Amino acid sequence: LKTWSAADAITGLTSGAAISNWADLSGNGDDASQVNGNQRPTYISNVINGLPVVRFNAATSNYLAFARPVQDDFTIFCVFRSTRGYGSGSLYFQGAGLVNGEVSGVTTDFGTCLFTNGQLCAGTGNPDVAVNSAPGFNDGRPHLLTFKRIESSGEIDLYVDGSFIGSTTGGTSALTAPNQLVLGAQQTLINFLNGDIAEVKIYNSALSDPDRNAVAGGLECKYGIPNATPPLPTPSGLAGVPGNRAIALSWSAGSGAVTYTLFSSPNFTGPFTMLAT
Repeated sequence: LKTWSAADAITGLTSGAAISNWADLSGNGDDASQVNGNQRPTYISNVINGLPVVRFNAATSNYLAFARPVQDDFTIFCVFRSTRGYGSGSLYFQGAGLVNGEVSGVTTDFGTCLFTNGQLCAGTGNPDVAVNSAPGFNDGRPHLLTFKRIESSGEIDLYVDGSFIGSTTGGTSALTAPNQLVLGAQQTLINFLNGDIAEVKIYNSALSDPDRNAVAGGLECKYGIPNATPPLPTPSGLAGVPGNRAIALSWSAGSGAVTYTLFSSPNFTGPFTMLAT
């Protein structure tokens, strides 16, 4: 995990306050910031499933920028909500930017956008290719866009609300053209978003299907996104075998689970202490 921006982790702001800095929770220091007070988005509480959002206003050219954290393989997750997009077309630099690294000309860049008809688009440059969704994702409801890129093959995949939308093949070069990525606009500071972004997570790998489903499922459940990936099944067959001052635990894996975390307590109601992951 290279960059993680979550609106529900913003502290010290009241609803309606301008945001100059959206802290990166990954620990890598990729804070998204805006030095121009007139172009700062606002923090709005209790919007998506009771959780806050960062609200972007296209009329005042709101955006936040941060240093580009990936260039080769990556997976980008973005939870957003909007009632309108911008423009039309079939490429990632023609609509309202969501998480965007567009650089003018045919070069090694990448990005995502939302069109006026509600189509979502994700793509890479040199050559310019993209995958587009069906229209309608400007319906004012929360949605999760997932954009995955595999450098060795040039494959790019688009998922929306956990469902696979499509795939295409682009270039196999490192995507180093943008020095920064922008939230809420094209990186060239045009095509501004009118809507909300609640959370962005960027990984420096093309996540496997189980890993991608785990992240997507968590975000979909957190924000109450329609058609969310069902929760993972509870592991079954938990058993403990006593040994020398130890207990050997075993269980049957739950389908789709990637990791497990073990907690214990002398009381079945807790509090619980983590033992191992």
